[in-house]
Amino acid sequence: MQKELKNLLKLSVAFIAIIFFFSIARLYFYFSNQDIFDTNADFNLLNAFTNGFVYDLKFVFAINSIIIVLFFLPFRFRNTIFWQFIVKLFFTILNSSLVFLSFIDSKYYHIVGEHIKFFNIPDKSLYEQFISSLNKIDFQFYHSWDIVLVGLFTFIVLWSSFPSINKMYFERSKANLYFRFVISSLSIFFLWSSINEAKDKSGDWQVDLFRRTNHPTARLAINSPYYMLRFYYSDKLANNSYFDEKELRMLFSSEKNYFSRKPNKKNIIIINYSNTIENWKKLENNVKKLGSNYYISDNFSAQIKNVPKQMDELLLSFPAFSKSPLINSPYAFNQFQSLVELLKQNGYYTVLAINGSNKNQYKPYHHFYGFDKLVSRKQNHKLLATFEKEVKNTTEDAFFVFFQIDHGINEILTYINENELNKNTLVVANIQVSEKINDMQFGKTLYLMPDTLNKYFVSPRTQNLDIYPSVVDYLNLNEKFIAFGKSVFYKTKKLEVFQYTGQDYVILEDSLLLRYNGQSTKWIIDYKNDPDEFFDLQDSLPVQTVQLKNKIRAIIQKNNEMLIQNKMTISD
Repeated sequence: MQKELKNLLKLSVAFIAIIFFFSIARLYFYFSNQDIFDTNADFNLLNAFTNGFVYDLKFVFAINSIIIVLFFLPFRFRNTIFWQFIVKLFFTILNSSLVFLSFIDSKYYHIVGEHIKFFNIPDKSLYEQFISSLNKIDFQFYHSWDIVLVGLFTFIVLWSSFPSINKMYFERSKANLYFRFVISSLSIFFLWSSINEAKDKSGDWQVDLFRRTNHPTARLAINSPYYMLRFYYSDKLANNSYFDEKELRMLFSSEKNYFSRKPNKKNIIIINYSNTIENWKKLENNVKKLGSNYYISDNFSAQIKNVPKQMDELLLSFPAFSKSPLINSPYAFNQFQSLVELLKQNGYYTVLAINGSNKNQYKPYHHFYGFDKLVSRKQNHKLLATFEKEVKNTTEDAFFVFFQIDHGINEILTYINENELNKNTLVVANIQVSEKINDMQFGKTLYLMPDTLNKYFVSPRTQNLDIYPSVVDYLNLNEKFIAFGKSVFYKTKKLEVFQYTGQDYVILEDSLLLRYNGQSTKWIIDYKNDPDEFFDLQDSLPVQTVQLKNKIRAIIQKNNEMLIQNKMTISD
């Protein structure tokens, strides 16, 4: 037994070495991105490192639990030199690779503005996604010799620190077997508990950090384009002489506090139909037969013609509204997460319901998005029966259900009508139809609501981004939020859109769309009047440039006032 305790002590030295290298990698991340963090007045390096160290500690023990199990297996073959060599090699390669990846991530974050994320492209392997990430930043080993040397040094140290094979103590007593069994069981339990505790909803190391160190509104602010712009680009905008630093800090530093919220009992159901409807007229006739108040809008984001590929990035769909719910842009991913979070804060019970043939593809996202419950059945009747039993008939709170389906939309709409859910529920369905305009696929958004439409001035055309502000506006939530699009239920005038997409900042006001990458304005498009016409701000006449800059200033200031006053629209 004493000899096994010596083995455990030797193994603990190896884990101390891992923690040391992870701490160095984290410090390297902070210092290599210091210019980014300096723009955030609330950032504190000591707090950041402390919280990050705790996260790394959990992460290291979680991923190495399997190493501990293999090292202390209560079987005879565990004492063979070959088995110990395999465990040692596995330990060294796994941990040195993760440390090496952490250093690469620091450079990736500095250039791209986000952490390297895997599992976000279903049809690509982890290796392909990793190579794609390196290509984004044009990573070359000879340009990053410091990281390569640290990686080699890490491999050598970890290999040396793991208990040497020729110095292992082996003992075959009954007490020794009990000891190994207990250690292995505790390791498996720790693996399970650590993974659940260390999960990060957004996949970003900094989210939990910001929630701890920032103002009470950080849970929503972390997802806001306003916050992201202030955090990443305030210095770059100022350095580019578009706006002076004092003006930018005035625009982006206003405190945003929570206001009291109003009680609301209306349920929300959002349906994303991932397949194409071949006979739209038939579906529309079925909707009419339901006898509900409904409104159908065209999805104009799919109708813009002759635009570069970047437009897909700019006019982001509602983040889960695609055949894969997780798309490349972390900002789009966070839009949907912030809607779930906002409704949960207002007492809603949130549910993700799936009937897709590839259920496993969607299962992880109910954790990432923050849903309270996942309901997954391949057949629609089983899905609806489970929903009725476990959600509709059990929860006392208002509920928000997101149906991700690839068949049976008529069945779900009929169920909603027959169970009279439409009397107290706003239903939004996003649907692709087979019709095409100028060789581009056509989209429809269906709204079913308890209220009559004469209460609202409904927009004739919408985009998927409008669903989030429409839900917030319809529920009349007195809570902080970011309107990524315009509410289809607006009563007075249209809302501006402030949209951050990775490297680009976009302003959309009625018909003006501006693309800005933090260093220069790429182009401006009037997508309603003339979608083929692009304008380069830097090539414009001096008078036009001044007018556009003033317009940008006015829009930013106006949106800032909307956020401070907690309004969807700002009064004149």
